[in-house]
Amino acid sequence: MAHQFTNSKWLKVFLADLIDAMPYLKASKSHFAAEMKGKKSGRDYFFSLNDAGHPEEGLNIKTKNERENGKGDVQERQVKIHLTNMHSFVDLNVLDSIVNIDDFESEIGQTYALRLGAETQKKSIAKTFFDASAAFVDDNNGWKALSSAGSHMKSIRTGAKVVGFFDPVAEGALTIDAINGFQFGPSERGNKFYSDASVGKFQGAEYVYTNDVPNVTGATRSLTIAGVNESDGVTTITLSEAATDLKAGEPLLLTVDGKVAKACNAVGMPTNAKFSVVVREVAEDGLSFTCGRICVEDIGSRNCFVEGVTSLAGLAGGTLTNMLTDGKEYFVAQVRTEDVMNFDNVPMDDLVNAENSSVSVGGVTLKVTVYGDGDEMRNTTRWDICYGDGIVDNRFVALAYFPVE
Repeated sequence: MAHQFTNSKWLKVFLADLIDAMPYLKASKSHFAAEMKGKKSGRDYFFSLNDAGHPEEGLNIKTKNERENGKGDVQERQVKIHLTNMHSFVDLNVLDSIVNIDDFESEIGQTYALRLGAETQKKSIAKTFFDASAAFVDDNNGWKALSSAGSHMKSIRTGAKVVGFFDPVAEGALTIDAINGFQFGPSERGNKFYSDASVGKFQGAEYVYTNDVPNVTGATRSLTIAGVNESDGVTTITLSEAATDLKAGEPLLLTVDGKVAKACNAVGMPTNAKFSVVVREVAEDGLSFTCGRICVEDIGSRNCFVEGVTSLAGLAGGTLTNMLTDGKEYFVAQVRTEDVMNFDNVPMDDLVNAENSSVSVGGVTLKVTVYGDGDEMRNTTRWDICYGDGIVDNRFVALAYFPVE
C-alpha cells in the first residue's frame, strides 16, 4: 500500500540504504546548517572562510601603515555552495501492494534507494573530486603517492581525521608489500562507518571504495598563464595560447619566474609540498579553464605561496607544467580531511493535498510525498533529498596519482 511508504520505519530503511550507496558524501560535515533556512534549490549561495591574523614579534604594532594596509582587518574568502535536489519516484495502482517491511526492503530499498544514493554521489564526485591544492604522483605502484598525500593532510592540520577515496578497480594496482608496510590494515571504525565500502587503514588514513572516479591520462604540456580571475567563487585561468586536449583532473605544477609555488597549511603558511593547479572544466576554445580556489595573498585562507607574489595578477606569465608522464593512464585517489566536504540539507515545504513525511539519519534528511490520481486509481510516491555539497577549503584535499597497469 503506497501510503505505508510514509511510515517512519520504512523511511529509515530507505534512507539507510541510500546513505550506504554514497560513502563519498557520508564523510562530510554540515557547515552552514543555520544559514540554510529559506534558501532555494537550484541557486548558488556564498559563505565565508575566516582569516588567521598576522602575528609579529614584539609588544608593539610596528607601524600605522600596517593598519592602513588592512593587516588588522578580518579578511574573509567566499565559499560557493550550490543547492540542488535529487529525487526518485514509483507509481503503484491501488491493486498493487507492499504490505511488510521485508518486501519494502527488497523491492524498494535495495533498488530505488541505492540508485538514488549512487546518482547523488556520482553528481557530487563530478563536481568536487578534483577540487584540490596538492597532487602527488607515483609512476611505480602507487603507495608513495598515497603516503605523501596522507602525510600532507596531517601536516597541514594536526589531529584531523583523514579519509581517502578511489575506484575499487584501482586497488589491483597497489601491490601489497607487508615488509615495507605497504598494505591496508584492518579498521573497526571503517567497517562500522563505511560497511562493505571500507578498504582499511594506511598510515592513519581510512580508505574507502568509491565508484565513478575518473582516470586521467598524462600529456606533455607547458602552458603560459595570461591571467587568473576569481568571480562568484570560481577561479578561471586564461592561457597565452590554446591548450590541446586539456582534460579535467590534469595536475599542473605552477612556477613563476622560476619559483615553484608551495601549498599552504591551515593558517595560510607555506609548507614543503608543491602547490598543484588541478584542471576542472576546460573552455571549448582551449584558451581557459577553471580550477580550485587559488589565494596568494598573505591572509589566513591563503592556499598558494609564491615568493614575491601577493595577488592573482602576479601569476601572469607563470608556467603550468603537467606532472604526469605523457601517454600514461593513472588512477586517482582523493585524500582529504573528513569534514572538508560540506553536506547541508535544505528544508522542503509540504505538497498541498498530499501525504508528506520526512526522516533524518546521520545528517541526511529524506522527504517522502505520496499523492494520488483518482482517474487512474494510482498513487505516486516520490523521495527527495535537497542539499548543498562542496569542498569548503581545498587546502584540505590532496590527490594521489598512480599508474593503471
